[in-house]
Parts: sequence; structure tokens; C-alpha cells
Amino acid sequence: GCVPKKILVYGAAYGPELEDARNYGWEVNERVDFNWKKLLHKKTEEIVRLNGIYKRLLSNAGVKLFEGEGRVIGPNEVELIQLDGTKMSYSAKHILISTGSRAHRPGIPGQELAITSDEALSLEELPKRAVILGGGYIAVEFASIWRGMGVTVDLCFRKQLPLRGFDDE
Repeated sequence: GCVPKKILVYGAAYGPELEDARNYGWEVNERVDFNWKKLLHKKTEEIVRLNGIYKRLLSNAGVKLFEGEGRVIGPNEVELIQLDGTKMSYSAKHILISTGSRAHRPGIPGQELAITSDEALSLEELPKRAVILGGGYIAVEFASIWRGMGVTVDLCFRKQLPLRGFDDE
């Protein structure tokens, strides 16, 4: 999520910069349009490119890469269900579990209508209006991204300020 989000952050920064340029003598006479689908396509291309680089680096370092879903089935054993459905089992003295995290929807009425930051990274259409629930880093980033792209955004959070405790300075 970090790389795709960063690409959207960069893309969102240009709209306000172009508007602000007018205050510094730049004459932007032609209409400037934003193409959400083109940005998503470029984001996907960059992820594919980076994944290829990471896979080559691992391969060149002698790492054998298995893609699929794994689960620990014993004290020293992992089962892997590969992308094609094939099951494989591996044993090792030490097993490193490196988990990611997933966003979740709160148990509130209407939560089934919401999306998480995962889905926000690949929306087919840029929303005209968005309500973002949460005042953490990812919520504030998406509010900034979408606002920079012209979306009307409301940010709802529980505390006095968003980003509570993130950077008190």
C-alpha cells in the first residue's frame, strides 16, 4: 500500500500547485483536466515494475520464492497453497512469520456500504464527495489525496485533532 499511496499523493499535489502558480505570475490559460484512470494505470505499471525488481533481487540472492497462501500447521511445518491450488508442505527449524495488515470496517450500521483504504487505491471512478472515518495517518493522507484531486472531503474523527500523537511538534 505504501508505494501506490505515494504515487497518488504525488498525483494529488499537482492540482493545487497549478492553481497556486497563478498567484506567482504563471498564466495557465488552457483548462487543465485530471485523468483518474490514467493515474491508476501508471500506479499499477509502477507496482509491476517494482515487484519485478524485488523478485530479481531475491532470486539473485539465492532465495527460492513461493507465491500463495501459507499457514503454520505444526511447530516446524508450514503448508502453502500455491496460486494454482497446489498444496506444498515445508519444514524448518525456524519459521519467520512476516504479516501485513488489513483495514477493517467498524461494526456500525451501514458499514457494508463503506470501503477501506485497500479499495480506495483502485476505485474505478474518482468520487465527487467522500466521508472519511478516522483521524489517523492513512485517513488524513486519503483526505489530502482526494481533496487535491478536487473531491469534496469530510474527515470525521473522535479526538480534538486528527493525527493525535503522531507528530506533536
